[in-house]
Amino acid sequence: MQTHTVNNTSVPRAWRRVDELPGPRGVPIFGNLLQIDTPRFHQQLEQWCDEYGPIYKLKFGKRPAVIVGDHDVIATILRD
Repeated sequence: MQTHTVNNTSVPRAWRRVDELPGPRGVPIFGNLLQIDTPRFHQQLEQWCDEYGPIYKLKFGKRPAVIVGDHDVIATILRD
């Protein structure tokens, strides 16, 4: 298991596969596309972040997407 540093603290990092991440249940073929309310999509992403945690998955059709809603994690991803 690898570790990474967040706020000057070494935190163990458990690797998971995308299909192991939490997220709203989609439907076959469409995934989560039918659940998306386009005018308030950003608010919906924030709501799902509150519900499923700062890292979760969505499916746009058959394409998986990993959603990251934590500023420290985003900074680490961009830096590394």
